[in-house]
Amino acid sequence: MVAVWTVACDSGSTVVTATSAGTAAEFAAQYCQILEPCCADAGLSTSGSQCRSQIVGAAASLGFSPVAGHACLDAMLAASKSGSFCTDFLGVTPQCEYLFGGQAVAPGEPCTNDSECARAASGSALCFTTGTCVQTQTGAAGQGPCVATAFRGATASVQWSGQPPVTGYTCDVADGVSCNPVTHECTALAATGHPCQADWGCVTSDYCASGSCQPRVAVGAACGNASGECVDTAYCDFFSSWICKPMLPNGSACTGASMCQSSYCNDNAKCASNSTIPLAMTCGT
Repeated sequence: MVAVWTVACDSGSTVVTATSAGTAAEFAAQYCQILEPCCADAGLSTSGSQCRSQIVGAAASLGFSPVAGHACLDAMLAASKSGSFCTDFLGVTPQCEYLFGGQAVAPGEPCTNDSECARAASGSALCFTTGTCVQTQTGAAGQGPCVATAFRGATASVQWSGQPPVTGYTCDVADGVSCNPVTHECTALAATGHPCQADWGCVTSDYCASGSCQPRVAVGAACGNASGECVDTAYCDFFSSWICKPMLPNGSACTGASMCQSSYCNDNAKCASNSTIPLAMTCGT
């Protein structure tokens, strides 16, 4: 049976037919075709060569599951009908997580990246710094053991002496907590003047300077003692003036990610939407 779908994109619609994907090469051809309109809208390569090469290479080293491939294509085609597909395709297709290497890796078992690990029910999973899978839930103040802190879209694992637990909590700064690396409990963010070990341990209006939380520096003020010392809407101009300057909108010339409102300076030295990062890695530039 052949299924016909329409892939939504800003520049129009592309009809894609899904057939069986018995080999990695067949799967790659269809997967990359589904993403082609997204690559075009982002101004990236539409040849599909980088996309196909990544998939075939992963299959060669890890193995490929045709059953998982079929489920992934079905999910991709269904998700592609959404107007937001091109910016969140990685997050809305969990069926594509276990294409290579067979079943998801169980908690406590060896891993090399987060995507290999079996997720907790209504939670997530990470490949801890020790190289083993840990299932995680979002934690509140006082809950433990915690294994990581979520901060500005990134997740940082805490140091652990010996083997980490197989299940734990991720403490999200957006919820007013971070993972205490000593007690391994989600702990309320420290106020100005209180001890800290990293920026994410302080209230969001502060940064960690010489072991204590201090107010972030305003636009126009001198900076240069720490990477996160300017207010959230500014960056420290390390290259010339050494003052906090307003972050730049997309399309502005940049020399580093910290200059951009999107936290992404692309290969053309322009601030760009960070939603194009996964696409750039897949499509090529």
